[in-house]
Amino acid sequence: MIIIYVKHYLNKEGMNFFEDIWFPQVKSATGRQNGFISIESDRDKKDGELVNITLKFADWETLNAWVDTKVHDELVDGLDPYRTRNWEVAKIEKNNDQEAQPSELVWEQITPTQTFL
Repeated sequence: MIIIYVKHYLNKEGMNFFEDIWFPQVKSATGRQNGFISIESDRDKKDGELVNITLKFADWETLNAWVDTKVHDELVDGLDPYRTRNWEVAKIEKNNDQEAQPSELVWEQITPTQTFL
């Protein structure tokens, strides 16, 4: 099983958009993906701009199939107007029941796509 941890940093309007519109859309879209296991989110109690997402997929192949979809890109880009800083992602392969600690993960910082006219 592959576990993906995502940190999105959003302003207040973004948090409302996340909870009311964005996350339900993500749950629906990922739920239709082959190899999808689960998705959860929670707001960080210490950082009011941080929302954590945990996704689980059966393997790297099914995760990459989801990441390579146009729907994935559109959903991720949909949060860009609300970001207060770059988002972060960490991925691990889990072969036992031990949970990963966020401090032990290797986090990759993602810069929003910028389009210049």
